Amino acid sequence: MKTSDLRLGIDFDEPIYPWHSRAHDVATQAGITGDCTRSFTWFPWEEYGCTKGEWVAALTEATLDGYLYSAAPNEGAVEALQQLADVGAQIFLITARGNGRLPNADVIRQHTHDYIDRWNIPHHGVYFTRDKGTVARQLKVTHAIDDNLENYLAFVGAGAITYLLDTPWNMVPGFPVRRVNSLSEFAEQILVKV
Repeated sequence: MKTSDLRLGIDFDEPIYPWHSRAHDVATQAGITGDCTRSFTWFPWEEYGCTKGEWVAALTEATLDGYLYSAAPNEGAVEALQQLADVGAQIFLITARGNGRLPNADVIRQHTHDYIDRWNIPHHGVYFTRDKGTVARQLKVTHAIDDNLENYLAFVGAGAITYLLDTPWNMVPGFPVRRVNSLSEFAEQILVKV
């Protein structure tokens, strides 16, 4: 495979953007985290000892004022994408952001577009979807990265060589997946094999 044949499906939150840590900052500022110093699951309100409604209310306020979506990208993430773009890879940002998990989907999508522009994140399209497998099939994605095990399986089902970004919320003992620690490592893995 030539590098120009690479068609990459890149999840936005966690590979590029530190969403969980920023959401934890928001919850801490709202005073709803209890003694919890970090969120380790997809259900942080359970760890915090608050209600889901309290958690959503805090994130909604931080969405409307932009704070939730204004942290710097993960170290090396934009550079890794630029490295991939420079060798001719097609980069598709495929994210579940703005798809009903939190209120104000349109605001979240606009924050995402503004963020991509502000940080000059290279890409050949942004797709807001929960059905990443269908989008990956339509785009003929060859390689993908995500932090969600269900999305990992959806990308694999679409025929993509897929990597799971190591996070506390996706540790499944004994489940065979390709894992990386960062978008930089994902880029290295792909480029060494083409």
